Amino acid sequence: DMTGANLSGASIVNTNFASTIMKGANLTNVRGNNPDFEGADLEGVDFTGAELVGPDLEEASVANLIAPAVSFTGAELDGATGRGANFSEA
Repeated sequence: DMTGANLSGASIVNTNFASTIMKGANLTNVRGNNPDFEGADLEGVDFTGAELVGPDLEEASVANLIAPAVSFTGAELDGATGRGANFSEA
């Protein structure tokens, strides 16, 4: 359980967060390639300014995700669910 974790500015290359509960975590300005968030609970996670290549968000819960000014190049979103996600300026 990583609820409320602060990973701001972290490098998350090939990091496995699959099926992890990350509600309200701070992932602002993270950088990385191929992070795996498949099936993760990302409700309310703040990805502001994140630059991720190939993130796997399949089957993830992205309700109320905060993601303005992000770059999710090549993101996999099949089956992702949620309401209220903010992808402004993405």
